[in-house]
Parts: sequence; C-alpha cells; structure tokens
Amino acid sequence: MLKTRNIVFAVLTSLCISSSFAAAPKPAPGFVSLKQTQQIQAGQSKDEVIQMFGKPVATPKWSNGTSSLVYKTEDSAAFKALLYVDFDTKTGSVISSVIRPDDNSGMGSDSSE
Repeated sequence: MLKTRNIVFAVLTSLCISSSFAAAPKPAPGFVSLKQTQQIQAGQSKDEVIQMFGKPVATPKWSNGTSSLVYKTEDSAAFKALLYVDFDTKTGSVISSVIRPDDNSGMGSDSSE
C-alpha cells in the first residue's frame, strides 16, 4: 500500500511540475523579445506593429518629423534596453528600428499622441 501511495504521489508531483512549465506567464504588455524584433519590416504601419507587439510603453514625437513606438525588451538580462520603432510622420510607415540602452529618461509612461 505504501509503495502504491508513493507511486501516485510521484505521478501527481510530475503532473503538477509539467503543467506549471506549460502555463508559463506571457510577457508583460509593452515587452518584446529580441527575436520578435526581427519581424519588423520597413513600410509597416503603426497599427501593424501594435498588432504584433501590443501597446507600447511610450509614443514620442521627434523634432525631425518622425515618431516612435517604444517597447521594453524582455530578454536583455545584462542591461535594460528599449526598442524604438521609428515612423515617418507623413507616410505613417516604419523607417527603422533600433535597440538602445534604457537611460531612465522618463520613457516608462505612455506619452500618447
């Protein structure tokens, strides 16, 4: 009887552990992986980028006539980094994307358009 109980306990423990790995939490809103950044292509619209990555952590407009969607990167453990997806304001399409170190310059809140 004790042997059966140990086997049942081992099976239940294994199931609990494997189900916790299967139900890993999704990245927090505003975060993207470095691998996901490879999906960005010149010419995409803001709506397309938001559909891929979700709501950005900031949406600054720049004096040179461009604007950006800013996302935190989730897998930069060595340093904190931000992904800037830059858009031409006239066409509304992606012109570039770059990952820059997070300088804690207040980009943590949404500066909506």
